[in-house]
Amino acid sequence: MLPGRHTCLEISASHTNPTVLRNLHPRLHLGSRPHHRSPRQAARSQHAQHHGRRSMQCTATASEDQSRDVGTSRSHGTSQGNSTGSSSNNNARGVSGSAPPLISGKSSEVEGSGSGGGDGSGDQPDSEGEQNQKQPLITKDDIQVFGIALLCSFFIRSFIAEPRFIPSLSMFPTFDIGDRLVAEKITYNFRRKPVAGDIIIFHPERSIFGEVDQGSGNPVLSAIFDNVAFKSLRAFAGLDDDVFIKRIVAVEGDTVEVKKGKLIVNGKPKCEKYINEEPKYVLKKLTVPPGHIFVMGDNRNNSFDSHLWGPLPLKNVIARAVFTYWPVTKFGTLADYTDSASVQCQPGQAPALVD
Repeated sequence: MLPGRHTCLEISASHTNPTVLRNLHPRLHLGSRPHHRSPRQAARSQHAQHHGRRSMQCTATASEDQSRDVGTSRSHGTSQGNSTGSSSNNNARGVSGSAPPLISGKSSEVEGSGSGGGDGSGDQPDSEGEQNQKQPLITKDDIQVFGIALLCSFFIRSFIAEPRFIPSLSMFPTFDIGDRLVAEKITYNFRRKPVAGDIIIFHPERSIFGEVDQGSGNPVLSAIFDNVAFKSLRAFAGLDDDVFIKRIVAVEGDTVEVKKGKLIVNGKPKCEKYINEEPKYVLKKLTVPPGHIFVMGDNRNNSFDSHLWGPLPLKNVIARAVFTYWPVTKFGTLADYTDSASVQCQPGQAPALVD
């Protein structure tokens, strides 16, 4: 701001202040008391009024300059300009009694855009809600994850292991009703064939129930129904409810007979620590045909097994029971009673046959 304008402000402030005017012009009466003035006093009063109008013009000019300076300082964004604009604004308020408008049309536009932004943010939840409504319940990723989990479960159940539960007392005291176990499939698929002493789960022949086997007389259907994948699929779908659990007592080529409460295999009585009681029936001597096994329940007198319906085809075997996980009191692996196991009866401990 030019020095001349400050001088103009000082003069206008001094001339607009009645006290200062009274001090500058002691002979000039500014009060409300009526009095008679001389021509010289009237000239001085006219001169004072002239200076008052001049001070008002200077005040208006100073206000415009101050507003211009404030706008310039705000555009440059300097702290010095802000302080100058503030002081100039205060001086203008002291002189004229009203401050010039500092809010430009540009700031109004900014405020308008802010309010418009607020309206946009208010509409955003509605658009998100519409998107959520349009989003499908099952996505492509969900289908992929479900498919992978299904394939993994099918593979494990078909080639590794599967859980089973005991529905009857035919294997008591080894298993009770409601016991749960794990039957593994790796041994029979990759290591060895079933042997005497193994506890197995299997599908019985349909003929023992007076029914015709699926695919009987048709080689194509027989190949389909006897296929491992088809049986695994039925088991995975829960359609193989006709599953039995028994213990192998003889394999192909062995001779089997039961008499006087003893199981005799190949002419020798078996030492069976796992049975509930001695059998009270008689089984005539027979030879297990190739591709078959002879199975019996540990609860010999309450078991629907091979002594009633004959040898079991090896293709019907599903898995070997190896582990009990329920109840907790039976948690653990099953005892090994195969012919090669050390828990078998020692020589001299075999039961004697009484003719």
